[in-house]
Amino acid sequence: MRARYLKELERDMDRELMRQCRLIYSCTAVALKRSYNWEKRGILKLLDLTEEIWKECGSTILKSLVQMLDEETGVEIQRGDGKSWRDLVYLNAEQAVGYMTKEKWTYMRVQQKKWVAPQVTAGILLALHRKCGFDSDRIAETYARILEVEEEVGYKEDRAIDLCRRETMVNIAEEGRL
Repeated sequence: MRARYLKELERDMDRELMRQCRLIYSCTAVALKRSYNWEKRGILKLLDLTEEIWKECGSTILKSLVQMLDEETGVEIQRGDGKSWRDLVYLNAEQAVGYMTKEKWTYMRVQQKKWVAPQVTAGILLALHRKCGFDSDRIAETYARILEVEEEVGYKEDRAIDLCRRETMVNIAEEGRL
């Protein structure tokens, strides 16, 4: 029973990650098109660069994407409740407590799900900084534009994908990135 619950918890996290990636990547593409007149090729290149950042972060447990973004740019992304990555053991290795019981691990995974969107966004913004030279002001401006598009589509994945396809000619779900 317990093993099945843990597997379902992991599947749920994977579904949320994919949903947020499709939503946020689509909204980012629209924001970049509207704000900087980015074309399809540049948008797809950014997605590839973002994947490189994800792989780098995934190769270690020492830093989260939100931590990396904050430390490199001074831009801190939160999830709207005022909590910082600095306060959370699953986003800040300096808070690590060692071995966790199954109950603590389950609680941590449930809480991590709430940070999927900030992590996805941080990966994109970090790619814009490292690979495209965006400074902290431009990152903050771009982040605000992404949030505006997310609000415009009502945080709905299908609406974001459709808007992205119409405005940028990029279909996030079909470009082989997700």
